[in-house]
Amino acid sequence: KETSFRVILQIPKANLDANKKSLIITSEVAIEVTHRARGTQTVWTLEKLQHRIFLMREMYESRREDGSLFKKVSSNMAIDPFYEMEKSHTLLGVANLFLEPLNY
Repeated sequence: KETSFRVILQIPKANLDANKKSLIITSEVAIEVTHRARGTQTVWTLEKLQHRIFLMREMYESRREDGSLFKKVSSNMAIDPFYEMEKSHTLLGVANLFLEPLNY
């Protein structure tokens, strides 16, 4: 597969409140998945990575039992644990926008 995985740190969306007074910013571990063949990039949570690893192992075991381990993989995206159905969007940040000056 033309897929690469990279561990990154990201700030949870709940902590991106522009009105938050605390200066403590926490971050969480996430997995950046890059599909070079499709030119897409998504971010997985650790829970999603664990689920996908389970699917990958299950797929490996079923292909090993069938004796089709080294045969070409079909292009059926429904069973591909690397395939992302939904589009992933990355939140860059938050900001306060004061509209009162526009009133004058």
